[in-house]
Amino acid sequence: MTDTARSPHAATASGLPLAGAPAPSATLLEARDLVVRFGGVVALNGASLTIPRQGITGIVGPNGAGKSTLFDVLAGVRRPSAGAVHFNGRDITGAALHRRAHLGIARSFQIARELDGLSVLENVLLASLDHPGDKLWRVFLTPWQVKREEDRLIERALGLLDRVKLRRLADEPAGVLSGGQKKLLELARALMLDPALVLLDEPAAGVNPLLIDELCAFILTLKAEGTAFAIVEHNMDVVAALCDRVYVLADGAVLTTGTFDEIVADARVMDAYLGQQA
Repeated sequence: MTDTARSPHAATASGLPLAGAPAPSATLLEARDLVVRFGGVVALNGASLTIPRQGITGIVGPNGAGKSTLFDVLAGVRRPSAGAVHFNGRDITGAALHRRAHLGIARSFQIARELDGLSVLENVLLASLDHPGDKLWRVFLTPWQVKREEDRLIERALGLLDRVKLRRLADEPAGVLSGGQKKLLELARALMLDPALVLLDEPAAGVNPLLIDELCAFILTLKAEGTAFAIVEHNMDVVAALCDRVYVLADGAVLTTGTFDEIVADARVMDAYLGQQA
């Protein structure tokens, strides 16, 4: 990862820390005592969680537990009424979504938000940070540099489409994709940001079982390559297959946390789900 803002610890060319440099923290993101109010409704009520630098963190809970609101706070869509969010040791509580993208946080949505009229490739390219064509003066004064950078971004986008098995559809309108393919497109678009952390909102929703297996396998590959994930998901088979640690939300607060086996064995978790269905 080349963005020094994402890797603040000094290192030698070999990748080893310089003498006297602090060791990287195992924690990538930490949210503490988050409160979000909508008028008289408390959507988050003191929720806290820690996302490690490596691994996949699951966030589950019954409808109305506060999962989507928590993701909005982590992504920078919504500022909490109280509490704080730290990323790579930096307080980002008030940082906007685009600033968090620059720092290394990417997000996908429960309902894929592709632009149907643009091609699959163009949808991925839209996620590029600091596109050289965004500044008109560069187009006129350094057109060769703009062209070289555009070629590099296209090559990177096509490489990501290769990885999600959508390259053959690169020139097709994104609107022709199936629900599962759109989820893969969203993931490719998130990866264009070269993120340290990807927030996945219901990645399995509306996806057929074969593509769910493919999606999970790709996420596990990215995990092995060093990308951290936080996943909100209702499909417990997906949570069991992917998540190293799971947080259970209920009534806007963390009810419990642990491995998947630990949380499904917790009677409080079953009570929370059944209570919402009553």
